[in-house]
Amino acid sequence: MIAHGRCRRRLTALTTTCCKILDPFRPLRPLRLCGEFPTMIAHRSRHPDWKTVAIAASALLAASCAARKPLPPLPVYPPIPENAVQQLRYLPSKPYDKLQTVTIEGEVGTQYSSALQDARQAAAQKGGNAMILVEDKDFRRTINGQQRIVRRTIYWVVHLK
Repeated sequence: MIAHGRCRRRLTALTTTCCKILDPFRPLRPLRLCGEFPTMIAHRSRHPDWKTVAIAASALLAASCAARKPLPPLPVYPPIPENAVQQLRYLPSKPYDKLQTVTIEGEVGTQYSSALQDARQAAAQKGGNAMILVEDKDFRRTINGQQRIVRRTIYWVVHLK
């Protein structure tokens, strides 16, 4: 550290009194010391220490490779008849097991209704007795140079307990 030009006191490692000192890492910014050792208040360089960076990187790597508890297997239910699958607009009050997420996208009309029928069949084969509506949107899309209305619906296939 360099003593300020107006300060005529000599600085030693053990004794400092109230004087202005320039910090070599932050030029033109004097520090005011009051009876503290210069080594205790010296600012560190803004450049990171390589040892610190290496330790931090190895700690993050070790934490990312830590053993994690595996997810429990999804329950398997027997297939049910297709007409027993309910379509719900809201979350049920009863407990349920989520089996899968189904996204249906097609032109409004026969294409969409056949895709919905296929989704109901798939839900019945998985043992899902309900399909909960998550999202339902209509939007315009250009298909073969023509503007068409397309509908996208997202369902959760669940088994109500």
